[in-house]
Amino acid sequence: MKSEWKVKKIGDVVDIRRGASPRPIHKFLSNKGMPWVKIADATSDNSRFIRKTNECIINEGIKKSVMVTPETLIVSNSATPGLPKIMKINACVHDGWLVFSNYKGITRDFLYYKFIDVRRNLVNQANGSVFQNLKTDIVREFDINIPSINTQNKIVSMLSKIDEKIELNEKINKNLQLQAQTLFIAWFETFEPFDGVVPDSWKQITLGDIAEIKTNSFNPQKNPDVLIEHYSIPAFDENKYPVFEYSSGVKSNKYILSNNSVMISKLNPDTKRVWRPLCLSDFAVSSTEFIIFEPYNPKYKDYVYSIIDSQGFTDWMCSHTTGSTNSRQRTTPATTLNYNLWMPDDESIKKFLNAVTPMYDLISQNLCQNQELVTLRDSLLPKLMSGELDVSNIDI
Repeated sequence: MKSEWKVKKIGDVVDIRRGASPRPIHKFLSNKGMPWVKIADATSDNSRFIRKTNECIINEGIKKSVMVTPETLIVSNSATPGLPKIMKINACVHDGWLVFSNYKGITRDFLYYKFIDVRRNLVNQANGSVFQNLKTDIVREFDINIPSINTQNKIVSMLSKIDEKIELNEKINKNLQLQAQTLFIAWFETFEPFDGVVPDSWKQITLGDIAEIKTNSFNPQKNPDVLIEHYSIPAFDENKYPVFEYSSGVKSNKYILSNNSVMISKLNPDTKRVWRPLCLSDFAVSSTEFIIFEPYNPKYKDYVYSIIDSQGFTDWMCSHTTGSTNSRQRTTPATTLNYNLWMPDDESIKKFLNAVTPMYDLISQNLCQNQELVTLRDSLLPKLMSGELDVSNIDI
């Protein structure tokens, strides 16, 4: 019932603490120690949870940070502000995170979904022209609508079932991607199907022998009323799915994509962003921060995709970067065409593609299904979190 809902400030129903960072941070980071939660760990997939981190903090740094335990709710307050995550590991968080504890009249999971619901309004109150920052006091004083614990649990149950399916699809996709990478290594690096020996019929070539870089440009100012399928770095980091938006809201030129395109980000190549575009519309375009490859022979598309998805290609890109800072290093696109590889005979590549293409196609199907589920969840979310949809008579 709507009458049971009460407006309260977030700070009245939960304690909020900001994370902390030792300075300079790079002196305290390692590949061993306590997991260190960065924003990139939270944006790597659509999961509600953080189960692992890319970096760790040493003991001396732990003392100057804030430790969190499994099941703790944290929310980002900078860079990508207002993003909630639930910890599944012991870890330390820096001052770009807010930590929540001691819930009073509200459950952790309901507050998680409440943050998703109010995120845009909350972020609008953030400070900063380039990187917005959510001050603790802004969050503490923010008003939210809260029902009874029983109603909270019903709402959480409905929304979490959708999220569980999304997370299952993402888990399947990660396994499929790993299987495809494993097959590529077996076929073209260790040559397992050929008793560890490169077949005589194979030729050593460069990527530029079988693919070209496409830079056909789309100018949104000259085409202001076009609904575009926009592949950007933020879209990749958010859910690996393009954003559909009108070109009038896009400021810079884009690269035009086709069904023959595969792509990889040239920006900070140590963070691998490899995409096999869906091209669901007539106007699929990409950020110019991506390198767009198209094979001369369309049947080699997924072979080229497997190449740019390999660790060897990532290592090559990382060794051919320009830029003085880690935050803005770029690979020069033309150098990627010099990457050395094996060109199999037609029969061998056909067998390989018969194995990996169905995997890539299933990944694409799961991405599309996840987007449908996200749309469903996001349409239900404001109605459930405001009490517009009455769940009092629903037995869960």
